[in-house]
Amino acid sequence: MNKIEFVQRAPTYYAIAIFAAIERATGVKTRESIDSFWDKENYILSNDSVWNAAVRLMGEAGVIEIIEDDFGPDLYRATPALQDWFNGKFEQENSAVTKYKAAGKAWLKDAISQVNRAYAQLRIQPDDFKAVEESEWQPIPIDRQGAEIKRVEEALEEAIEKIEGDNAYPVHAPDERKYVLTNLKAFKRFLSENTSIYISQVDAFVIQPVKLVIARYGSAATGLAGTAVRQAVFDWIKTHAAKLLSLIG
Repeated sequence: MNKIEFVQRAPTYYAIAIFAAIERATGVKTRESIDSFWDKENYILSNDSVWNAAVRLMGEAGVIEIIEDDFGPDLYRATPALQDWFNGKFEQENSAVTKYKAAGKAWLKDAISQVNRAYAQLRIQPDDFKAVEESEWQPIPIDRQGAEIKRVEEALEEAIEKIEGDNAYPVHAPDERKYVLTNLKAFKRFLSENTSIYISQVDAFVIQPVKLVIARYGSAATGLAGTAVRQAVFDWIKTHAAKLLSLIG
């Protein structure tokens, strides 16, 4: 999992937890009381960034009412639309809801523990949530006459040539080699046919595949070719959307 995937998926698990705690509640709930519904001794909904993203998701959907206060903690209350949203649109878009319904409270608690662990492992920052949100409507321009794109294309050509010419790769990791080449060639074709691209596509097409090449070959020629691709892509992104760089790499 990468940062973009985490930011897109993690709030779902907190939202399920919020739903379960308030769906039949009378009156209002605080964050603390919602958390104690799940664990009376340990604070499991502990990540502020994920919590805020989940609350924003539910607030924008109109399924919870958020009552703010200058000094006291925010209060949360279900709206009449909560049940239909959770069992309809939200479940259709998030398989975790179906899994929670099948496996119950213990499954979700374990999943949330993994969410909190992944936040630390991926070194997620609060600004990453804003960056992912912005990246969904901020495509990166592809200027085929620009020096940065030309360097990316040259680095891609070199890397593809090195990978295809490496006789050991298809022997030791044929599936990985196929995955890497398929994506690098798709990225090269995308650059030649389109005028813009989203950061999530850059990550999927090129950053994740070259990570594998670099990890496998290190300072060998094929690994250095992968490093050159990554650096060329970083330089290009930095020119047009530097704040999105934190989401890849």
